[in-house]
Amino acid sequence: LDWALRKAFDGPDSAVLESADLAAVAPSAWATLRLTLVPTAELLVFGHNTVAVWQSIDDDTPPPASERGLVGVDWLVWRKGLQPHFRSLHPIEAALLRAMQGGASFAHACEQAQAGSGGGDSDGGEGGGDGALRIGICLRQWLEDGLLSAVVIPAASNA
Repeated sequence: LDWALRKAFDGPDSAVLESADLAAVAPSAWATLRLTLVPTAELLVFGHNTVAVWQSIDDDTPPPASERGLVGVDWLVWRKGLQPHFRSLHPIEAALLRAMQGGASFAHACEQAQAGSGGGDSDGGEGGGDGALRIGICLRQWLEDGLLSAVVIPAASNA
């Protein structure tokens, strides 16, 4: 975690999308467009209480004993402005980001994320069982976090 935060701090600058940039996208383009993350974005999975240990060390307090969790937890590290940030991710958001980093169009990333989660939230959290709503929440959060750097709209094929 510490290494990822240091890499984010020292990482390259990039443009950051605003909500107006997404609002300007034609509805027909959403089927094929790709959203690019800022270059400092890194996805991590921790199977232990890594973040709790790191926070204790950062706070100069004795760290808790290392404990393995039942499942790995997805975390995002990135830089917003001049400050590195990190936060845990909902499984749908983690799947979306992984697919997007792998080059998937936003529509395909949404399909993959919903298929991998059974089509909605099972944790009863924000999103109320609706995967599409969760994806909208993710988009809003990414804009607030300064996580998106570009919209890439492929040239229309003549096939």
